Amino acid sequence: MKPSTIPSVLRLASLIALLSAIASLCLLRQARAAVDEAMLHFGSSLMEYPNAKEEAVRQLHLNGARVYFRTQTVDAPSHAVLDHYEALCDGRDGFLAQRLSELLATHPRVPDHAAMLRSIATTAVRDGGRGYVACLDMGGQALSLDSLVSRFARFSRTGDLHEIGYARYAYAQPVEGSDSRTFLLTMWTAADFNLYDILPLEGRDAAGSDLTQVPRPPNSQRILSSNEVGYSNAVAVYLARASSPSTLERFYREAFRARDWDILERHSGERLQVNQTSLVAAQRAGETITVLAHPGALDRTVVTILKAGTP
Repeated sequence: MKPSTIPSVLRLASLIALLSAIASLCLLRQARAAVDEAMLHFGSSLMEYPNAKEEAVRQLHLNGARVYFRTQTVDAPSHAVLDHYEALCDGRDGFLAQRLSELLATHPRVPDHAAMLRSIATTAVRDGGRGYVACLDMGGQALSLDSLVSRFARFSRTGDLHEIGYARYAYAQPVEGSDSRTFLLTMWTAADFNLYDILPLEGRDAAGSDLTQVPRPPNSQRILSSNEVGYSNAVAVYLARASSPSTLERFYREAFRARDWDILERHSGERLQVNQTSLVAAQRAGETITVLAHPGALDRTVVTILKAGTP
């Protein structure tokens, strides 16, 4: 791998880490114009930061579902940006955390769903200058317990999160070298967000597809499949059983060589490891595939594969 290539690969690794974190919450160009136009316009207007430069709304498929997002650089410190979205969520989540506490006390048959949804009832996390805010947009009105129970019942039957509300997410971090400018990522859903389909069940793949350029890890379960609409960028994440990160690194080196990919390395066979994550990347015909493998829970290895290239 050339020295100038290493920072680029590490930046890709950081991007993958962000996408994986967003995906676990349930995480790139223009949205399809004809799909849910009214909800798309409403969602994009709601998640736009005031007076920020207008940027295109983009779309990705996340485990078969549509997710809309926008990236912006705004002229405001990150704490002010996060304050804005926390207040916005507080005003639109129907006092979900309070209502869930009341619901748990009076309806013992819904605690499983309530525990899951309470985790995104205006959740705000900050670490230094960066942080995120996530919530369910339930229309901005306080809900009665009867209304909330009715929504839970419909969600329990269908698995569609939109029976309860629309997911909203904002991530902010300071622009490097500036205390007054912020990189902002906002994401939201509009329709067809069925958690029964999106969340991988034990032993079954999540909805979506594998990348065609490289094999999936042996003895693995796909937990994330994401691709940018209109572009070739894609991400797939797997849980691999009984394989260490170093074993999987060797597996993909051999797979790249067998498919005539050029492995990016400074010296032949050189191993690259960052924070216990084994990394190998390769190029072919204008496309780059990056594979990261790091230890996970229950003796499983998390394998993330990123594809980047031309449409």
